[in-house]
Amino acid sequence: MLMMNDWHPDVLEFITVKQNMGLITNANLSVCVSNSFMKAVKEDLDWELRFPDTTDPEYDEIWDGNMEKWMELGKPVRVYKTIRARDMWHTIIESAWKSAEPGVVFMEYYNQMSNSWYFNPIICTNPCGKVA
Repeated sequence: MLMMNDWHPDVLEFITVKQNMGLITNANLSVCVSNSFMKAVKEDLDWELRFPDTTDPEYDEIWDGNMEKWMELGKPVRVYKTIRARDMWHTIIESAWKSAEPGVVFMEYYNQMSNSWYFNPIICTNPCGKVA
């Protein structure tokens, strides 16, 4: 199972990679769709594809994949591209129709409903997890 967050700079290529046979095999792909992204889709807003500034002196020590936490710490973020959220959503839908990939995982919801919320956040699932 390969999963990528909706804010990741490579997410557009990730969404469509299975349309090119043989590039990625023996793996299920899913996009981790956030509540913020879905709000941007509904309201037809722009969406930033971003990643932490890897030149930050503390990047290697504290970056754990949690963009929200990184930003709450006031750490620098580099915006790679701004797109219409609705366009990205349509790309996800079209790619799923063409190649049955990617799936969509509402990871924030998973974590809100998880009975292990106090331990560690869920960051990935097995392929059957996306039907939960």
